[in-house]
Amino acid sequence: MCDLLLSSILALILRQKYIRKYIHMIFMNCVISLIPVILVLTKITDDLFLAHISFGCAIVSIIGLIIFDFNSLKEEIQKMFYI
Repeated sequence: MCDLLLSSILALILRQKYIRKYIHMIFMNCVISLIPVILVLTKITDDLFLAHISFGCAIVSIIGLIIFDFNSLKEEIQKMFYI
């Protein structure tokens, strides 16, 4: 979660030079931070606090990417998934 927050802050600060690298990192961190939610849904763990925090951080980061850098995000997703 700290890496996700740090990547989001750095993407806002260094947005002109390294935005593609940070978009890729933020997107992958959001996917990884959804793992606790999946574990709770499959009833492997009962720790709801961690799942709520990681889900909230991931959603806020994804919404931030969509609002501030939608075109760069769209290009990066097309590159990652060969669309």
